[in-house]
Amino acid sequence: AAIRSEVKSQTDDFYEKAILPLICDECKLSIDDKDREKVEVDHIVPFAKILEDWEISEGLLPCALEVVRIDNLYRIKNTEYADKWRQYHRQHAQLRLLHTPCNKQRPTYRRAKRHHSWALPGLDKLFYESL
Repeated sequence: AAIRSEVKSQTDDFYEKAILPLICDECKLSIDDKDREKVEVDHIVPFAKILEDWEISEGLLPCALEVVRIDNLYRIKNTEYADKWRQYHRQHAQLRLLHTPCNKQRPTYRRAKRHHSWALPGLDKLFYESL
């Protein structure tokens, strides 16, 4: 959740700046204003892949970042890494709009097992809660 919280303003901005009529990038059907709540911002390159690439570029192990809870949101404790993550995401994320059902049908990206640590305590707060 912390990783997503750090870039939520970017995906929110993308959603808010979308101009009607919207077209689902997957099924190519129009999304009218009354259906906006049935639309999700999606990462063309999967979010988990962007995160994995950033971790590699920073020399970080998965789940190596400490997480804190601020105003009911989990955030990256180290503000330098949080800033670097937001900048990396801004530069590398390609966003699009999808109907919720189209987004839910997309295959899930499986992270490489380069230094597998999915069972570490706290991983759920860092990543899974809002995947």
